[in-house]
Amino acid sequence: MKNKLLLLTLACWAGQAGAQSVQGTYGPSYIIQGFYAFEANTMDNSLNTEWDIAFFTGGAQGAGIHVNEAAGSSGTELELYEAPTSDFNATISTGSLELRLYNDELSWEHGAFNANNDPGDPDDYGWGYYIQSQDAIIGDEVFVLKLRNGAYKKIQIVSLEQGIYTFKYANLDGSAETVKTINRADFGSLAFFTFTGGGEVLDYFPQQWDLLFTRYSAPLDDGSPDPVNYLVTGTLSGYGVEVAKATGVDPQSVNFESYEDSLKSGLDVIGYDWKDFNLQTLQWSLPGDRAYFVKTASGDVWKVIFTSFSGSSSGNFSFNREFVGNVSSSHEAETAFSSGLGVFPNPVQGETTLAFSLRQAGRVQVLMHNSLGQLAWSGRFEANEGFNAIALPELAVPAGLYAISLQFENGDVVTQMAIHQ
Repeated sequence: MKNKLLLLTLACWAGQAGAQSVQGTYGPSYIIQGFYAFEANTMDNSLNTEWDIAFFTGGAQGAGIHVNEAAGSSGTELELYEAPTSDFNATISTGSLELRLYNDELSWEHGAFNANNDPGDPDDYGWGYYIQSQDAIIGDEVFVLKLRNGAYKKIQIVSLEQGIYTFKYANLDGSAETVKTINRADFGSLAFFTFTGGGEVLDYFPQQWDLLFTRYSAPLDDGSPDPVNYLVTGTLSGYGVEVAKATGVDPQSVNFESYEDSLKSGLDVIGYDWKDFNLQTLQWSLPGDRAYFVKTASGDVWKVIFTSFSGSSSGNFSFNREFVGNVSSSHEAETAFSSGLGVFPNPVQGETTLAFSLRQAGRVQVLMHNSLGQLAWSGRFEANEGFNAIALPELAVPAGLYAISLQFENGDVVTQMAIHQ
């Protein structure tokens, strides 16, 4: 049943030349989250407790699963823990829960359920492991979720196979076990699930959105040896969205061209620090020297300047948006890869190295096709922001000319490779 709090088509009016003002809200005590879409200029609002976990359903490679960290300033947040056992049938005690897991706000392809993966192993997704012979990710971990009402559920993501997530959950003693499935093809970039009312996959959240105004956990430096996670009120980017932050500038006159190479796909580039809280005056203020350039998945670029924030009394905020233009599709690969793909040596005899540069760290897929267009070999690798050199093993393929491509989020690069034997 559609249970959405509010779907609001935002009123806009001319501000400075070419700009429009947008009004939004986090709600009193920050109880609301809003999904904003630039093209439609709509903010789809709901209570921030309406969903519990989100499954990544966009792109071909990602298997990210996020926990909803939002809670009002007087509410109770969800807590996700790594279970002390990988046996789903085992009884789990709450006293054995130690390692709490958080979303890292790096990508929708990597959430709290992926947090315990091995960064050096591209087939390790945290909640499960990719089995090439099955072309599936098979779950091998058990998690415990403490719900907002204080109840506990153990949960295991059983598999992601042929585009379908299968997961199961139960009480800690194994009672009330339930199995659910989510078909990635039925959703845009995220599928939302709630444990309320016996468990339900929610189909009323928007399929296309660019910015999420919400509460989330972020590590803050409070002077202790290890940063502590606190709930913050901020803004996260949607899938395929990239943001560049311009600081120390005149926000009205700053141009996108100066920041085109600074676009990043991290979820929290806008984050929570677009506003400041003065501990002496107990007032919120906005930096006067800051603007953001937001590039949507369709390539449209918007300048965003925040203009007001009321704090927890109402949660109201506003920003000006100004359309900058559309980044051509030929630039999409440039936003992901800041260099072309090099193969050394080429022709190849034995091992070889792929050299490339990325604008954002993440997982890349390598595909090699023969002259008939048939897939001859594939692999996945973790890559760093900046220059990367990935050593490929000696490939058991016939001699000949191959097309080798790297795929990463919204772009790819392709080159030719000759193999001699």
